Parts: sequence; C-alpha cells; structure tokens
Amino acid sequence: MLLACSPDILAQPAPPIEQLNQLIDSGQFAQAFELGNSQLDVWEGESEFDLLLGIAALESGNVNEAIFALERVVVTGETSILRQRARLELARAHLLTNNLPASETLFNEVLASNPPPNVRDNIQAFLALIQARRETLRSTFTFSASPLLGYDNNINSATSNGLIDTPLIGEITLGEDGVKTGDDFADLTVALGYRRPFTRDTSLETNLLLNRHDNRSTSQFDMDFALADLTYSWGDAVNRFRHSVQVQRVYLDKEAFQGSLRLNNAWQRAGQNGWYQSLSAAISTTRNDNTPASPRNDLNRPLKNSQNSAFLALVA
Repeated sequence: MLLACSPDILAQPAPPIEQLNQLIDSGQFAQAFELGNSQLDVWEGESEFDLLLGIAALESGNVNEAIFALERVVVTGETSILRQRARLELARAHLLTNNLPASETLFNEVLASNPPPNVRDNIQAFLALIQARRETLRSTFTFSASPLLGYDNNINSATSNGLIDTPLIGEITLGEDGVKTGDDFADLTVALGYRRPFTRDTSLETNLLLNRHDNRSTSQFDMDFALADLTYSWGDAVNRFRHSVQVQRVYLDKEAFQGSLRLNNAWQRAGQNGWYQSLSAAISTTRNDNTPASPRNDLNRPLKNSQNSAFLALVA
C-alpha cells in the first residue's frame, strides 16, 4: 500500500524539546521562555512542550504565562507523570501569585498520590509556607496590662535645697510644696493593639496606650496619659512606607493639662549588600491647657506651639 503525504507535513519540524531542556538545565530560563514563546502558535497543546514552556516561564518571572501553559498539561497531559509534574509547578505558580487555596489544593493532590520522599518533603515545606502566609494575613488583637507599685523620692521634680539665693532679692525660702517631695505610688499601664492586614504588603494598625500614675499622699502630681495611634503601611519587597496619626492627652490631677497631634511618615528601601536607606518626617502641634492648679499653663496662647522635623538615616 502506498501513502501519499503532502510536502508540508513531511517538512514540519519537531517541537524544540531538546533545546528547551538544555536551556533549562543550564539555568537559562529567560532564553528558554523566549524560544518556547516564539513557537507557541505551532506547538501549543503538545504536553511536553507546554510543560517545559511553563517551567521556563515560571523561573523567568512570567508567572501568568506559566499558569496558562501548566493548566493545559494538567488537563490534557498524556501520562500521569506529566500531569503530576505540571500540578507541582502549577502549585508553585499559584503560590507566587498568592493564590493560597489553589496552591494548597494542588500540593495536596500530589501528596495524596504517594510521591517519592524528596518530593514529599518539598511539598510539606511549601504547605508550611502557605500556612505561615495565612498567619500573616490574619487580623490580630493584642492586650497587656502592667501594674507597678513603688516609691518616688521626687514626685514634684523639685530641688532638695529649701533656700534659693538670688542676686536682687537675696535668699528665698521655698514652701513645702516647692522642695523635693517623696511618696509611694501605684502605676498602671494598659496597651491595646489591633492589626488588620489587607495583603502581604498592606495593613492598617491601631494602638491605644493608657497610663495612670497615682501618688498615695497627695493627688497634686497624679498623672493620666493617653496615646492613640493609627498607622497605614504599604509597599513591596524593596520599598516600604508607613503613615501614622498620633493623638496624645495628658491629665494632671484629673484635669486636662496638655494635648498634642503628630503626623508621622516613614520610607525604607532595602538596598544591596544588606544596606537599608530610610527617611522619616514628622510634624506635630502641642497645646497646654489651663488648670485650677496651673491657671496660666497655656503660656503660648493664642498660638499653638508647633514643631516640624525631618531626618535621613542609613542603616546597615
């Protein structure tokens, strides 16, 4: 029997399997991807070609192209070995795009097929990594309370000398409240924090710090302190940014004494050889309040005292 074949069929080349294998084995993934992608229209759907193209695309950073090629092999691969290898590589690709459910499902499918011990160990490591990433995307709430009892030998931050010598008036005798005074105290600090990650690289965080300092013998120097902070963080593996708003209130003997508002911005860049560059800028405003004990505490009225600062720091 004689068969007639068209010249086009006889001249059709074989898929570049050998060339792709050589480039991948030598670590030339970008060249392998370029070669495979240039012949995609001809050999798309050929399982071994799609597998090698998917590996080259994955290793050269073309993750989406890798997913398309590997999904074809998972569905249409002629042998179970090809399909299982494609599942493994596809699971890695989904992990790189942070599609954790799809990656975990594929890894578990391969694990259920009783692969060799070295493959099983690698899969277990990837599954542990997936779980760790899930933990980083989980909202967290923190709470702490720190009680303290003690003795302060100078609760009013005054001098221990009852006499002050002045050039014009001469010696001045300080009253009892004007000299160094000691007292027992009880101190309680409560800290609350909440962090809500949106992705691996973005999150919103809020913190509240409350402090009560209570002297036993006198309430004149009792102090309450409250600090609230709201921070938004974003960036990538190279550049990280933080923007925060801080509000602070200080109460003296339960009366409003001082309030401040602060805006913080920070940028950090991961450089080469372990060097980091960072830039921080802050602007704040502080207002002192009149109190019965300090009726003229607002010394800078009607203007508010404001302070601007910025600095650049290099950290190894």
